[in-house]
Amino acid sequence: VPAPNPPATPVINYTNPVCPGSTLSLSVNNVLAGATYSWLAPNPLVNPLVATGSTASRSNMSSAFNGTYSATVTVTATGCSSVGTVNITTSQPDAQPLVFRRTYCQYETAVPVVAQTTIPGAILTYYTVPVGGVGDTTAPTPSTLVPGVTIYYVTQTKICESLRDTLYILVNPTPLPPTTANPSLQYCQYETASPLSASGTNIRWFTTPTGGVGSATAPTPSTIVPGTFFYYASQTSNYLGGQSCESGRLTFTVIVKPKPEPPGVISPLNLCQGDPIAPLTAHGQNLLWYTVPSGGVGVPVAPLPNTGYEDSFKYFVTQTVLGCESDRALLNVIVNYKPNGILTASTYTVCQGDIDSFFYFGNARADADYNWFASVTATFVSGLGTRGPVVIHFDTAGTSYVRLTINNKGCISSLITAPIKVRPLPKFNFVQPQDACEDELVNIGLNSHDEGISGYHWDFGTPDAQLIYGVITTGGPFGVRYPNAGHYSISATATKDGCTSKPIGRDIYIHANPDATITASPSPINICTSDTLFLQVPAVPEGGTYYWSPLAYFQGLQDTLNNGVFAVVSQSSEVKVTVKTAYGCEAQDSLMVTTKPCCNVYFPNAFAPTGNMPQNRLFHPITIGHHKINTFRVINRWGQVVYESRGGGIEKSGNGWDGTFNGKPQDMGTYYYYINYKCEGKNIEDRGEFLLLR
Repeated sequence: VPAPNPPATPVINYTNPVCPGSTLSLSVNNVLAGATYSWLAPNPLVNPLVATGSTASRSNMSSAFNGTYSATVTVTATGCSSVGTVNITTSQPDAQPLVFRRTYCQYETAVPVVAQTTIPGAILTYYTVPVGGVGDTTAPTPSTLVPGVTIYYVTQTKICESLRDTLYILVNPTPLPPTTANPSLQYCQYETASPLSASGTNIRWFTTPTGGVGSATAPTPSTIVPGTFFYYASQTSNYLGGQSCESGRLTFTVIVKPKPEPPGVISPLNLCQGDPIAPLTAHGQNLLWYTVPSGGVGVPVAPLPNTGYEDSFKYFVTQTVLGCESDRALLNVIVNYKPNGILTASTYTVCQGDIDSFFYFGNARADADYNWFASVTATFVSGLGTRGPVVIHFDTAGTSYVRLTINNKGCISSLITAPIKVRPLPKFNFVQPQDACEDELVNIGLNSHDEGISGYHWDFGTPDAQLIYGVITTGGPFGVRYPNAGHYSISATATKDGCTSKPIGRDIYIHANPDATITASPSPINICTSDTLFLQVPAVPEGGTYYWSPLAYFQGLQDTLNNGVFAVVSQSSEVKVTVKTAYGCEAQDSLMVTTKPCCNVYFPNAFAPTGNMPQNRLFHPITIGHHKINTFRVINRWGQVVYESRGGGIEKSGNGWDGTFNGKPQDMGTYYYYINYKCEGKNIEDRGEFLLLR
């Protein structure tokens, strides 16, 4: 029987690198099932290899355990075995990193500790114990709360972690703040302040509780603005190595109390001569009184000004609030004189409606206030507010009183009075008509009057007025004639006891007499019997009446009450008219009318219908207007009637032949006329010829 084959040689794997102190882990790569494994290592008695089947481990490696490691595999079924070996060398630890020591002042803000690798690519690991423990690759930040030394440890690892290097952190104690005897100060506004002071080493002064740049010079607080202000001071200790640690800051509280306003005073204070003496007053707290504007010593008792004579005094007063004294308020005391005196008048008896002048005499000066009063029915004209003359108008009869008080800066005189007797004006009234005519006698006379009137003055409104009867200086009655129309004002005054009444005026309207001058058309001399005559007088404004005669001329023709009428003159006679205005003013006139018999009519020997003379554009009979025309016709040379009119009135209506026939202009040449008319009861015929011109 052939011998069995040995198993494959074990291939051993292990952790590499093998660093001092680390655990070596071994394992067979080609493990056989059903086989057993045994391990051998150098120096097995000092630090035995721990084997478990195809794996083995050895802790706390060092160079003492360098050498050959072997694994024997044995096949249980055959008992055949093979041995695999591996040579293991422990690596040296990496070099230590570079460390930096740091010094802090207590409570200073710390930064992470600082170390530096000396091997490119190495990793730093920090520890708080020299051996063991768990490292951290994040640099720790030391605490500065407690003074002393804090130790950290650091390694670097590139291949094998280096030995731990020691990193020292020193925290020097922070000194206490400096001390002062006066941490809280109070000043009055504008008071002179002293520099702040504190006890300590290397004092620095600040205006903020933290931050800022300190000054070695102690500040002097400002007292210009009231309020609470804070200042700060620190001291500094120097340690070995040149470190200086600054203390916390000592706080100074400076209170600047506002300077109070000066007390309230009434200045100038006007007193009156002879007034009772009373202490001066001011509005404020803890008052102090002075006699000078600055310096001196104030007293709390208010002074008593002397009012025995006219003078002026100056006093000063302050108030103190919260221990701060105000500026001084000036109180100017003026002792003024009290006015007195009398009133005089130009006259003490006046007529109602007159004026009187009044004057003051006394010790009051021109700059005093003069307050004049009078009865409610009296009116001041001028001079108010002065010593006089003060002019007053007296409106009501009786006794009136003029009064005066004088105010000299609050010093008021007694009431000064002057009585005035005011005589009443005489009363009367008169009547006269409101309307009258030119040259009419106007009656004017009194209808009431006071007893004892000594005289009158009359004005009849115009120098042209004629006094027919009556005495002008009496109350009438009067008869007055006004020769000219117009609007006049009659006025009169009366005198009694030397007082003349106000004028009484009455208006009178003198109306013009109408113009009754008769005009006639046509002329009233030798007109034809039974012819019509137009008679006219000027129209009366605002209406009037007109009375014409004889009535035989006007019967049945028109109203004889008009200013223009038509008259049929059947015979010679005198025409009369009476004209009256609405105010009864009347005028008359007459006109002689003479008649004669007239029956002939007349025709022009030619006419031109297109000519420049409008009165010659129609062909018609010419009469004086009293004929009754029965028939009027125009015939051409062939015997044809080119125009015919019946019924009369051609010359009155303006009708006649216009030179056309059937609307067409007729030729120039000779034409013939025929007329039949009635005059003075007879029918009369007439024929003739005329020329048509163009």
